Amino acid sequence: MSKVLSWPEDGGTYPGCYENGGLSWSPPRPVVDNEGHPLLLYGECNGELVELPDGRLVFVHQTRYPRGRSQLSAKVSMDGGLTWHPETWRINYGFGYSSTLALADNQLLTVTGSSLGDNGHPRRVMAISWRID
Repeated sequence: MSKVLSWPEDGGTYPGCYENGGLSWSPPRPVVDNEGHPLLLYGECNGELVELPDGRLVFVHQTRYPRGRSQLSAKVSMDGGLTWHPETWRINYGFGYSSTLALADNQLLTVTGSSLGDNGHPRRVMAISWRID
């Protein structure tokens, strides 16, 4: 099953899923925390959902504001996205578009650019191997 995210004008995050090459889609539903508030705050963007072999769902996303404190973070759901663990995993400081793969042993591999903004900070590309235990 493939999953994609969209950000409508209300500022929420809505995943949609498809299993047949995109011919039909599940109805999108908002991604909210356990109290019903949007999981992402203002300035958090570029998200993707990755399903681990053990069934956990990992939501990897950027936080770009306040400027100079950008970071790549993740949230985890044990129940297919119905509820989310309150802890946030910090993967990298700086921002850049990322892509994450789930490996067979529940290890995650994230490839991302990294910069702290338009302040002359050098831009880098990195591959990060990590896991959520």
